[in-house]
Amino acid sequence: MDQQFSRPIHRLGGTADGYMLTRSTRVSNISVRAGTSDVTVKFKDGAGGQTLWEVEADNGAGSHFESFTPPLLFKNGLYVEVVADAPTNTNWSVSVAVLEPLSSGT
Repeated sequence: MDQQFSRPIHRLGGTADGYMLTRSTRVSNISVRAGTSDVTVKFKDGAGGQTLWEVEADNGAGSHFESFTPPLLFKNGLYVEVVADAPTNTNWSVSVAVLEPLSSGT
């Protein structure tokens, strides 16, 4: 049995491409805030892996949100690549919610 969501996981502008989670995970929701320019985010199955989802967030439209049923499975970890239209845009953010096995509490 799964719990709805674990803690939200964030990646903020000014950080390089990289792993949000290095273990296998299932992503149920994503949110991307563009900041001062448009950003494109690729969600990959591990570094150098297949792009499972790609989002372009427009700075004039606010945050971009998507929900997945069934969730996207990242067997090799969740790796993100972020490209901003303006290299000086460091105030973008990416957030994900993942499904986790329900803990027994012991």
